[in-house]
Amino acid sequence: MPRTTSHPSAPPEPDPTAPERAPGPADLGPLGRLGGRCARHPLTVIAVWLLILVAALTGRHLVGPVFSDQVSLPGTASHTGADLLARSLPQAGRPSGKIVFHTEAGTVADRRSGLDRTLAALRGLPHVTAVGAPVTSTDGRTAQTTVTFDEQLKNLGHDYTARLDTATAPARAAGLGVAYGGDLDQVVRQPANDKLSEGVGVVTALVILLLAFGSALAALLPLATALISVGVGLGVVGVVAGVVSFATSAMTLAGMIGLGVGIDYALFLTTRFRQDLIDGHDPVTAAARTARTSGRAVLIAALTVAVAMLSLYACGLSFIGRIGLAATLAVVVTAAAALTLVPAAL
Repeated sequence: MPRTTSHPSAPPEPDPTAPERAPGPADLGPLGRLGGRCARHPLTVIAVWLLILVAALTGRHLVGPVFSDQVSLPGTASHTGADLLARSLPQAGRPSGKIVFHTEAGTVADRRSGLDRTLAALRGLPHVTAVGAPVTSTDGRTAQTTVTFDEQLKNLGHDYTARLDTATAPARAAGLGVAYGGDLDQVVRQPANDKLSEGVGVVTALVILLLAFGSALAALLPLATALISVGVGLGVVGVVAGVVSFATSAMTLAGMIGLGVGIDYALFLTTRFRQDLIDGHDPVTAAARTARTSGRAVLIAALTVAVAMLSLYACGLSFIGRIGLAATLAVVVTAAAALTLVPAAL
């Protein structure tokens, strides 16, 4: 009788069209579990971030950050010379500006009474420590005086122009033309409209996102989360500016970098999330998978940018390093929002 050999049945071949098995909690890793929790409680996460935004902006307002572009380079000849001036001639090292008086008819001396009243009014202005004697041109039609201040002129604010105009009114009434020169330009010059340029950037980003996604909702999500994270980041920079002296450009740089990486991170996560939905995963699982994979890339990218920004301290110029610190704070906040707020909003 022939012997029959039994063969174990072969395992069924996997269906290539079936969605990939959803990873369990152990497979998700810390980022995946964090993203999944945020996706399961979206309203709570969004509310927490909005509260953080309000707290950061309120803290910045209460601290009242002070920004300064004063540069000190210890060990250099310029620093040694500045110290010598400060000790020997304190007035020479203080901020100053020029005021020029001119007449087309006659000479400045013909209108000396108006000029003297103006000089007296200038001496009575806040932050003015000295007003020099006018120096007159050879033809007698032009004179200039040096006004010395105890405060950096750009810190006086554009409103200080009205005080200068009031003080120089007697000279104008006497028929003298008045012009502000030197560093007084920092006071009388109209401040740049940074909000307009930032608004143009936001609108441009929105148009690009609309073209990329073809959906207003999908385009608004990366932009909205980026704006929230930038608001928090700028609030944090403002609070830190209460104890660390940042340059005036630090806020603008931090805002631009924060907005750029915020949109980039959110766009990266949103694209992966949409692909997981197409593959058949439910929204919570898709958010967890997105945080596990793309979230890791976002974290590495943020750390790379942070290290690059902080490496500015290596140049030996502390004010440059502090600009990098401001940008780093914005990037860290943006990365935290990408790993928590974005999964909740997906």
